[in-house]
Amino acid sequence: MIKEVMIDQKRLALTVAIGVALFCISLTPALVYAQNEAEDETSASVIVASIFTLEVSPTYIDFGSITPGEWCETGTGSYDNEATCVSNNGRTWYLKVSAQGPMLGAQDEIPLDSLKWSIYNTTGAGSVVGGWNSFSTSQTLSYTSAGDDDIGNEVDVRFKYALQAPSDTKSGAYDTTIKYTMTQSITE
Repeated sequence: MIKEVMIDQKRLALTVAIGVALFCISLTPALVYAQNEAEDETSASVIVASIFTLEVSPTYIDFGSITPGEWCETGTGSYDNEATCVSNNGRTWYLKVSAQGPMLGAQDEIPLDSLKWSIYNTTGAGSVVGGWNSFSTSQTLSYTSAGDDDIGNEVDVRFKYALQAPSDTKSGAYDTTIKYTMTQSITE
């Protein structure tokens, strides 16, 4: 019986040895044919440039020939010029208008409260200052951006102009400079 136990132990040891050998042999092709792999990382970055532009077109407003004391509008039935504004910084912006001073002529001047502006329409989502407004030497709010106006979309603000020169205005050519300002400050 001892002999049989020894034989069984030898068989068991031999079976285990053969099993381990077969297991190792079965792993060898996997190890031989295994794909090598290595990983690394890099980062990608970008700086998106700020766009904050204003362009007015056309740049000349012509009332033609007027009669003193009579109301005269430019762009009758339409608009006279437009301010094209673009901002991509996600913050509210404001469009303001002002004039350099009264309309000056060789012999006289036409006061600024005789020169008016009005917004005909806009392509933006913001709010406009309605009605006829007198020019001033101070910047006067005309448009406040909202929504998609602040993410790089082009916004056209279209203006009309009117003039009623006082009835005692002397004949001649008069002019002034109108200024459009796009800013992120509601105050001057």
